Amino acid sequence: MRRPLVTMMIITMIAGVAMSCAPRTANRGNLPAVSQLNKLKVGMHSKEYVRSLLGGPSTVGTFDKEVWYYIGRRTEKWAFFEESVIAQQVVAVYFDPAGKIEHIQKYDKDDSREIDLVRSKTPTSGHELGAIEQIIGNFGRFNRPSSSQTYRY
Repeated sequence: MRRPLVTMMIITMIAGVAMSCAPRTANRGNLPAVSQLNKLKVGMHSKEYVRSLLGGPSTVGTFDKEVWYYIGRRTEKWAFFEESVIAQQVVAVYFDPAGKIEHIQKYDKDDSREIDLVRSKTPTSGHELGAIEQIIGNFGRFNRPSSSQTYRY
């Protein structure tokens, strides 16, 4: 009786440890499938069709509103290790003035570059006062209470 119970507990613990070591996969953004992208035909389909097939764009071009970007990334993380990128894709759909697809450009993980962010701050003028400015700035700020004002402590 005691032997099967211990064996069952050990098997349960091993299964629990094995399940906790499974990778966590996260999908961020919109990763259109290749089959969906193959349905898009240049010069034939409109913005409405693209929206119905792929959904709304992740963003629209800043300077050219006739470009829709579908941006997505799939990452995987094992336990305490650093997160790794499995798939990354940017699909740019360019439209002509009539609203039909002009051309489609695809970018994947190999086209991306890591950018080091600079965390320093740029000082702005007008927010820091020097010692003289602080002393002179206080003159005239404090008024004596008039006789009609009373304070209770």
